Amino acid sequence: MGNGTQLNMLFSCAPWLSHERINDMLTQLEVSLQTDSSDKEACVYIIGIATDANREEVTFTVRSNTFIHRPEARVSINGESTYNTGSRAPYWAILEYRRGRDGKVYCHQGYAHAAYTLDNPVPVDSNKERDTLKVIINASSYAGRQANHPDAISLSKPLFTSKSSKNGVEEIIHPDFILNVVPSKENTVTNFIIETMGSESEEYVERKLQTHSWMEQEGVLLTDPPGWPEPSDRTFNSFLLKHIFSTGKMHQ
Repeated sequence: MGNGTQLNMLFSCAPWLSHERINDMLTQLEVSLQTDSSDKEACVYIIGIATDANREEVTFTVRSNTFIHRPEARVSINGESTYNTGSRAPYWAILEYRRGRDGKVYCHQGYAHAAYTLDNPVPVDSNKERDTLKVIINASSYAGRQANHPDAISLSKPLFTSKSSKNGVEEIIHPDFILNVVPSKENTVTNFIIETMGSESEEYVERKLQTHSWMEQEGVLLTDPPGWPEPSDRTFNSFLLKHIFSTGKMHQ
């Protein structure tokens, strides 16, 4: 950190920490902030993969032991409202702890974001996106077992926006997934920009089509479902596999 504060003084990936241990972390941080003449309020963060979350509490399960954190403020869950709260577990979760006016440690607020699985916690924005990721993983695994498999396949999940340039103009884009494929015995890389499509509203379709025109500057755009917004009987799995195995031909 710029003020000399070490990250392990601010963050812990141990959701089983007792209030006494969190109090120790806060005390250490408070001393550090006083030394640096900082007027910032001391707070520490607990980060982990939660097995359940709702507006009132976040639950972690570790080796059959349950650890529950209850923020004073309502838990903010990305992409969820009252009617579907807690429906997309597991979640990435972050809890903020502070010291109250009475001197006691308390959980101030929390945020949760759906993850693919507990063992493979790639952040996902919806259950549809989770389904898309499942197809990508299974298709990539299948392709890797075939005799004519690509030399390499890698997947990235952009957490932040990026910029695409066209004719001197820049536009902000944020693909759902990027699949990079290196064809057998070639030194080229094909970038597949993969988008999970949700709403069918006119405004959504128009906005996404505009965004996709910029994404196509960065790679081969694939949508789930294929051919969106037009209807298609083709599965995304067969559509993706066709593109994975045809990457070499794209560069010929």
